[in-house]
Amino acid sequence: MKVLEQGAISNPLKKELQNEVSVSMNKLSTTAKGDPLPLETREKLLSKVDNLSLTVNQLELFDHSEDLLANYSPQKRGIYQNIFSLIYECSSNRVVAQKLVDKILLRLT
Repeated sequence: MKVLEQGAISNPLKKELQNEVSVSMNKLSTTAKGDPLPLETREKLLSKVDNLSLTVNQLELFDHSEDLLANYSPQKRGIYQNIFSLIYECSSNRVVAQKLVDKILLRLT
């Protein structure tokens, strides 16, 4: 979700990550509704899943890339988004990739 929040990736990668988050949210929801869990635990988990769902929906509605790279032409913005997407795709560690992209964005803005 941090990668989506950062907003510096291309649309294909953004859609792929949104799908991954959606699948994970469905699994969390299914787990939270599980019968083996005590009612109180289920209610707490469902509440947390609902809050997380709201956050995910807000991320999907807000196009962060326009804010981060707003001063660049659409062509340059697309190039930067493709480069950042490649960094994420080629990195074995998304946290490290995110930090690298954050540093690059700081220098660009």
